[in-house]
Amino acid sequence: MLRIKKEIGKKKVDVVLNDGAPNVGANWNRDAFVQNDLTVKAFKLATEVLRPNGTFITKLFRSNDFNSVIWIFNKFFDEVKPVKPKASRMVSAEIFVVC
Repeated sequence: MLRIKKEIGKKKVDVVLNDGAPNVGANWNRDAFVQNDLTVKAFKLATEVLRPNGTFITKLFRSNDFNSVIWIFNKFFDEVKPVKPKASRMVSAEIFVVC
């Protein structure tokens, strides 16, 4: 993230897109935790570099923490919309959130 901030400098951006995900293995709780950590770090970056009324789009796993993360997003963005793209397998826990 420091590299991204260095590249952007003092400029503000219109969109921050996070499609990061851990290598999913046999430990779902760990995978979900790592995914949430990536999402929160991307969110922190977005709050620092987005222009007013900018858009943050992030991948998020549907896990026990899903509603808590959405609650946080709602504190910073006027509109928060979870979206399941058709390209995403229905059995996959991933969902995208557009803020």
